[in-house]
This record gives sequence, structure tokens and C-alpha cells, in this order.
Amino acid sequence: MANKDWIKAKEAQLVTQCQDVSGKISAAASDYDLTVPEAAALASDTSAFVSAYEAATDPATKTKVTVELKRLAKVALVARMREYGQRIQANKSISSALKIGLGLNPRDVEPTPIENPVTAPVVSVRSAFNWTIDCRLADSLTPNKRARPFGVAGAKIFIFIGEEPPAELSAWKFEGLSTRSAFSVVLPASTAPGAKVWICAAWYSPRGASGPVSSAVSAYCVGGVSAQAA
Repeated sequence: MANKDWIKAKEAQLVTQCQDVSGKISAAASDYDLTVPEAAALASDTSAFVSAYEAATDPATKTKVTVELKRLAKVALVARMREYGQRIQANKSISSALKIGLGLNPRDVEPTPIENPVTAPVVSVRSAFNWTIDCRLADSLTPNKRARPFGVAGAKIFIFIGEEPPAELSAWKFEGLSTRSAFSVVLPASTAPGAKVWICAAWYSPRGASGPVSSAVSAYCVGGVSAQAA
């Protein structure tokens, strides 16, 4: 976030903010990779602005001169705060806690890494008609929701036609990819009506890495009659 965004726009709030920031930096300048003279310069600008603000807002002392002095003091203060803020924000050796304490918003310079999927999907058969089997995907941790887990790009779909599903995934036929919770398996026209079709899936990451394989579910190719089997 740009430094101008963390500096208070309202002058009454800026008075409180600059005193807080200056006080923290003066108490431990080295923690912010600043020198004692730099901390002193900020303290001087802070004091000048606060004094000028009080004079320019007090009806007894408010004049065109005091208002202009306040404006000049504010310009100098804000310029120094922005300079220090930029340096502190960009300094990776300064902790996020210290930056937040000054009112800065630490940048996420290192994106959250996307790990390989660690959960398995849950596949359910919605209907089977002719040679098409409509299915739905959910995650094993949230089976009642359609949302995919964080870092998951989609699911790899596998099928096997036979009475019992093989234990090794290599014996299954890779059917394709699905990026939606609902997908359809379209069987070859040569598939005999009544054939038992097993379906399983595995989440995959944006880089293509697969997660655990789901439990297999089955349905029948019924050649024109709607049916379903678990």
C-alpha cells in the first residue's frame, strides 16, 4: 500500500498519529533501521506541526499567518513520514509487527505457496441415461459444499468398466479433467447395456500434481433407462 494511504488525512487525527509514530521511532530508532538524528528530525517536525496546528485552530491565535505556518509544517512532516514509511515498508529485516504498530500495511512479498492437494474428492452419481453418467464432486472435508479446496485447480477423472474396481490406478482409464463440481462421463457407444462402470477422481494443483484418489462409485450403462448404483 502506498505510504500516502497510511497517513491520516484529517489533521486532528494526524496530530495523534505523528506523535505516536515519532514516539515509537524515538524510543527505538535502530529497530526501524533509522539513526538517532533521523528520529530527532521526525520529532522536530512533529513538534512543529502540533504547535502550528494548535495555533491555527485556536480562535484566539488563528490568523492567515498561523494557518499558513500550519500548512508548511504539515507538508514537511508528511514528506518525512512518507520517506521513513517507504524505507521501513521495504526493509525485510523489520518485522511485520513493528510495521503494523506504526500503521503501515506490510506487503505480502512472498505469495502463499500452493501445496499439493492433501484431501480426496467425493464422487457421487446423480443419474445415468443411455451412455452418459452425470456425477458431482465435493471435497471429503466439506462433502455438502461444492467449493474446491484452496490451491486445487480441478479433478482428474478415471473410469473402469467391470464387476470390481482394480486396486491400482494404472489399470483405470483416464477420462479427463473437470474444473466444475458437476461433470459427465460419456461411455463409448460400444459399451454393453448393463455394464458396470466405476468412477473415481483425484484433485490436482495448478501445476498438475495429484492428491489422494477418492473412493470408487459405480453406475450401470442401461441403454436408455435411468438408473444409479452406489
